[in-house]
Amino acid sequence: MQHVNDQKRIVVGVDGSHASILALQMAAELSSPLGCAVEAITAWTNPAFVDPYALLGWSGDEHAAQLLDEAITQAFPDGAPTRIDRHIVFGGPAPALIDASKGADMLIVGTRGHGGFTGLLLGSVSRACVDHAQCPVMVVPAHESRGSKTSRSNEAEQPKSAR
Repeated sequence: MQHVNDQKRIVVGVDGSHASILALQMAAELSSPLGCAVEAITAWTNPAFVDPYALLGWSGDEHAAQLLDEAITQAFPDGAPTRIDRHIVFGGPAPALIDASKGADMLIVGTRGHGGFTGLLLGSVSRACVDHAQCPVMVVPAHESRGSKTSRSNEAEQPKSAR
């Protein structure tokens, strides 16, 4: 993936999961104060263990682009910020995001995507990004909601008996 070296950017991994939607929102929130564009990346590979005839007429690029568009619409129901660049990458999500982290100002991922081991605190992609990315990495918890900062600060101001 080629990047313009002069442009400041925040890379965010998007797989359509709740955690990736929150990561996308966080990237957009941080982009203005940091003066960065947001580079939303969705990676895809051919499904394993599928009859090749079942894939006739299926386009991974189109499916991934639709997933990314739906995630952006869900993250920003009032309209997406103008500085979001969309990229579809063929390959595993961890290698795609690690490659995209080269020259990025920040990489943002959710704690858990659509992987199979839901009991883990970090998914394999977020763990690989933390270990191998070439820029600072922010991992957004899946339970975080956009209004939770306010509710946490209000809770902190209340006496314990009122909680």
